[in-house]
Amino acid sequence: MSKRAWCSDIHRRLTRHGVPSHRIERLLLELNEHWEELQEAGLGRGLTQGEAEAEADKLLGEPEQLAAAAINGFRQSSWIGRHPILTMCVLPFLLPPIVMGMVALPVNWVYELSHFVPAGKPGGLLNAQSLCGLLWVLNYSAMAGSALWLCWRGWKAGLGFHWVLAIWSWCTLSGMMRVFSADPIRRVVAMGFGFPWHEDSHTPVILLVHGLVAAWMFWIVRKARHFLGPVNKPPPERIA
Repeated sequence: MSKRAWCSDIHRRLTRHGVPSHRIERLLLELNEHWEELQEAGLGRGLTQGEAEAEADKLLGEPEQLAAAAINGFRQSSWIGRHPILTMCVLPFLLPPIVMGMVALPVNWVYELSHFVPAGKPGGLLNAQSLCGLLWVLNYSAMAGSALWLCWRGWKAGLGFHWVLAIWSWCTLSGMMRVFSADPIRRVVAMGFGFPWHEDSHTPVILLVHGLVAAWMFWIVRKARHFLGPVNKPPPERIA
C-alpha cells in the first residue's frame, strides 16, 4: 500500500471514532517521518527505491493496526475512555439527579426567600404551580443534557459509534427507571428509582427527549463519516 493510501485509510478510521482532526494530523506527521526514516535506512543498505518502500511499509505495520493502537492510546487519555463500562452503567443513573439538584436547590431557596406564598393564602397555588412546572422542565433538561454530554464525551473519547449507542440506550433505560414527581396541590417533590418502570403520561416525553439526543448523535456520526476529507489525501508535509 502506498504512503498516500495508508495515510487516507488511517485518517478515515480515526475520524470515524471521533478523534479530533489536530490529533490525527499530528499522528500522520509522526508516522510519515518514521516511514521516511525507515525508507532512508533501507536505501542506505543498498536497496532499490521500491524495495526500500516495501520494507518501510512492512516495518511500519498495517493501517488497521496503526489506527487501532492510536485509538486505544487516545482512549487512555480520558477518564471516560479508560472506564467505558462504568460510564455507561453508573453515570446515566446519577448524573441527571446531581445536575438537577445543583440547579434546583439554589433556585428553590431563592424562591422560598423572595416569592413563596404559604398554602391557603391568595396566590399560593399559582406560585406552587409555577415552581412545580419549573422543576418538571428542569428534570427533562437535566435528562437531555446529561445524555447529550455523556454521548458527546464518549464520542470525543474515541469510543466509537457502538459504545455511544450503548451509552444512549442505557441513558434511555435509566430515564425510564428514575421516578420524579412534583405535585403543586400537595406541594410534594419526590425523586427516586423504580424497577420495573411504570408507563404513565411522562413516558412519551422521556422517549422523545432521548429520541432527539439520538437524532443529534446520528447527525454527528453521519457528518463525521461523510466529511472525511479527500480519498487520496496526501501525507502531511514534514516540518523543517
